Amino acid sequence: MIESRLYAYGKDSIRQVYKEYTLKVSQSTKNAIKYPICFIHGGAWRDPKNDYNDYEKLIRYIDNAFLVKGNAESRSAKIQFFSIDYRLSPEVRHPKHLTDVLKCLKSISKKFDVTDVTLCGHSVGATLITQILERQKILKEYGIPEEQFKPLPNIRRVMFLDGIYDVNSLLREYPSYNSFVGEAFKGNDYVSKCNMISSGTKSQEAAGIYNTLERIVILHSSKDQLLSFQQPEEFVNWLLEIGVDESKLKGCYWIDDFGKHNEVYQSPKVADLLVDDIISRTK
Repeated sequence: MIESRLYAYGKDSIRQVYKEYTLKVSQSTKNAIKYPICFIHGGAWRDPKNDYNDYEKLIRYIDNAFLVKGNAESRSAKIQFFSIDYRLSPEVRHPKHLTDVLKCLKSISKKFDVTDVTLCGHSVGATLITQILERQKILKEYGIPEEQFKPLPNIRRVMFLDGIYDVNSLLREYPSYNSFVGEAFKGNDYVSKCNMISSGTKSQEAAGIYNTLERIVILHSSKDQLLSFQQPEEFVNWLLEIGVDESKLKGCYWIDDFGKHNEVYQSPKVADLLVDDIISRTK
């Protein structure tokens, strides 16, 4: 059984909300889970069809997987997942998508006393995860005080689902995608400031940020009709080039048939992989 409830974290838009999911699980599953997962949807920063409900089906698959892997134990314990919504372009532009998600994470931290999380993002939701990790640099670039978003939970693990990582590389491969990138950013200069990989940064600062993570999980569907393997391959290579510990990526880069681009975040295969990853945290 899954219980859910909607919460607001802002007053500027009806999209400044998040959904809390409570799942009943066995005590052994509860003991294996260190951190709740916060899901961030994609949609090219602009598609109103993508929202906090995107992960509803995936969470139900996860619930069923927990039931199977829990060996029919009594489901007497509870765990929480959160699905985050944020304002879209052209109503807002970068870095407003990021600051919305940071406000949401602050709300989750304060309301539910959450100190550590795993972030899971699809498509531009993956881009947002890189920006959350690199927030100090980005907020400073735009003169936004980081203090207003504290307390934030510690980001312990990340899961990228058919993500966009290097926006400049994306536009070189798919020039027509400038139609939505141009709505999300003010110009090419701002696209380069999207995140470190987009700007070509290869520094100790970048390595330090990603080495704080326990694990970096990267999934990409072989049937994705909107993104080729170039994005995940370049991201993995960039992580290794900047000096990220290979152990954080070991066994965490999966290419499989998870469906088309907008089917990945509803895939039962993805749910099984996430559950296996959650349970493996005790190993």
